[in-house]
Amino acid sequence: MSYRLVLIVAPQGAGKTSLLREWVQVMSKTSFFACAWVSLQQADNNLALFVQHLAAAFIQIDSNLVSVLPTLSQGYNRLDAPLNKAGSANPITSNPEERLIDLLNALAESSQEIVLILDEYHHIESAEVDQALSFFINYLPTNVHVYLASRSEPQFRLAHLRARCEMIELGPDELSDIFE
Repeated sequence: MSYRLVLIVAPQGAGKTSLLREWVQVMSKTSFFACAWVSLQQADNNLALFVQHLAAAFIQIDSNLVSVLPTLSQGYNRLDAPLNKAGSANPITSNPEERLIDLLNALAESSQEIVLILDEYHHIESAEVDQALSFFINYLPTNVHVYLASRSEPQFRLAHLRARCEMIELGPDELSDIFE
């Protein structure tokens, strides 16, 4: 796995999710990597919630991250910042950008190959979330790779990843070749 980003863009029903599920099943039998999967929804346009979901997905595959991001076990208000048990904003996690940096630093310490699958990215319309994901991808440690499936190309800039050959793109034509 040498790409920072694998981008799969195709219309509904083209087989994006099926391809990723099948790929994970095959690769998990033959490779040593862990897969974090996030199926995005409209609510994930909230940056704090988006970052919370990323962190939770990574903790599912590496429980050691709980010690780095201990606030995940606390309550969370889906519309605002993370809350502590008393119901007030938690200063450690109320800044999603800092939380993202903490997550990147924690992932850099992991010795395993990790794949993050972001399915249904077309639900993301927030420029703030796009910017955060772009930052995340640009600063990924070499052991982490993002597979993004969407009905439309994400709104963040991809030119630098294309120019540095750090991404690969699959579209409807490639998917139809795979499923024929």
